[in-house]
Amino acid sequence: DRYNYGCVIDFIDLKFFPVFNLADIFITIGAIIIIMKSFKSNS
Repeated sequence: DRYNYGCVIDFIDLKFFPVFNLADIFITIGAIIIIMKSFKSNS
């Protein structure tokens, strides 16, 4: 993207769902994994 547009485009537009950012997805997935592991280690 940087070569063609001069910037990096990491937004996804599915037309039927709000536009979202890849970084936000990975942060959310990481937070969910941390929460799941903390609950699993406590039980």
